[in-house]
Amino acid sequence: MRITNNMIQTRVLANLQANFSSVSRLQDVLSTGRQFRFPEDNPINFVNALSLRQELNENRRYSRNIDQAETNLQLTESTLSVINDRLQRARELALQGSNETLPPESQASIADEIDQIFEDVIELANANFDGRYLFAGDRTQTRPFQIIATEEGIEGVHYRGDFGDRPIEIGQGEYLQTNLTGPEAFFTKLNEITSSVAVDPNALLEPQLTGVVDPPLNLVAGNFTVNGVTVNFDP
Repeated sequence: MRITNNMIQTRVLANLQANFSSVSRLQDVLSTGRQFRFPEDNPINFVNALSLRQELNENRRYSRNIDQAETNLQLTESTLSVINDRLQRARELALQGSNETLPPESQASIADEIDQIFEDVIELANANFDGRYLFAGDRTQTRPFQIIATEEGIEGVHYRGDFGDRPIEIGQGEYLQTNLTGPEAFFTKLNEITSSVAVDPNALLEPQLTGVVDPPLNLVAGNFTVNGVTVNFDP
């Protein structure tokens, strides 16, 4: 077989092209840190890389969820701590108000302060984070508590949230509860006032102390009444 100049040139050009391609791939590896650009470059490693990338993305999502859950729980805890402080003051006032020797003006002053505490606690119970109400259950866009008031004073509270839980995934198949509903966090707290002091049902302080109470276990959509004060609940 006679080797011509054209054959030599063709072989040289083919080798040069292969070398250029190899250099180009090496440059890509150096500049991007990637061992391959296309699946056909290394099918097995490509599949493994996709799996690792998916796992990495999931871990990042879990990390964000954990940060969100931690913030949410910290806000819930701090809000309940302030509520507890306000209720402690209300209990102290209730004990003072149960003294029959107090003059009417002192009872009226105590009632006014408890009334203000009630409004403060309602405002705290309507706390929100990142546009979502903490104690509204699944109804995170709905302001959960609304005071029912008349010219004679506060009669009760309207709870417009629900009893929905908001678990968040912090690992594969692992969920963390990140919220307390209004009845869980709020009604029970306020009930501590009525359960810890004995107040005459006809006394001046009674409406302020019994505006919100722990709901019965058989609570359903509608309302319930305790000591003449109605708490409404929307399904």
